[in-house]
Amino acid sequence: MTPPRLNELRCPGCQQISWFIDADYRGMDGVKLPFDKRWYTCPHCRRDHQGWTLGQQSPAEFLLQPSRSAPMSQADFDYWVGILRTHFPTHSALSRLGTTFFPFLPEEAEARAKALASAHPVIEMRDQDGARCYEPDLRIAREWLDVMKPGDSLTFWHRDGGFLQLTLDDSSYSGSCVNATGMAVSQALNLNAESTRTAIERYLSGEWTDFPRNRIADAGFLSRIWNQLIDRFSETPK
Repeated sequence: MTPPRLNELRCPGCQQISWFIDADYRGMDGVKLPFDKRWYTCPHCRRDHQGWTLGQQSPAEFLLQPSRSAPMSQADFDYWVGILRTHFPTHSALSRLGTTFFPFLPEEAEARAKALASAHPVIEMRDQDGARCYEPDLRIAREWLDVMKPGDSLTFWHRDGGFLQLTLDDSSYSGSCVNATGMAVSQALNLNAESTRTAIERYLSGEWTDFPRNRIADAGFLSRIWNQLIDRFSETPK
């Protein structure tokens, strides 16, 4: 079932234009009945017909405004309000116009997306077995860190495509921070638990600068981390 929308239809009998509010998909069966197969009563010739020709259709999100998942420009919204007012003057949405019926503008959607990205720069946390947490916060990340066993790892994927990987070795942690271009910008060995928690906090906040200590430039370490990533993760999140 899809939201109802405004449909401009031409009568196959008298050829006059009429408007109907109907959904593309009327039921839960996923079957779309073409408009030329639907029965409508023409308000002009007063006859029931099949074979109607579809003209304009309002966006499916029009009557759902304001919809954060489907922004709509003010100009488009005003155009369809005009049609709604002309052909369906008693529609309940018109009584809500300007109060609970108004467009969620594209610029508002863009601002909201930027605010969300700023508040949640890390889009996903994933462990060595592929378990995932979308937009993790510090509390959840620390809980996952606390149950790690030697050989386990956590990878935090940034929205820009970079990542932070942390691995629990025998009694300490090692880590690598890779930017969106695939270049390792920070690496560390022998991190204690507190330093590892601080590293996670920095990365989740979007204020990453470096590991709290033990920054190294060891090509052998980087190679080991990179090979681990290739073995454990075959693809980045969509």
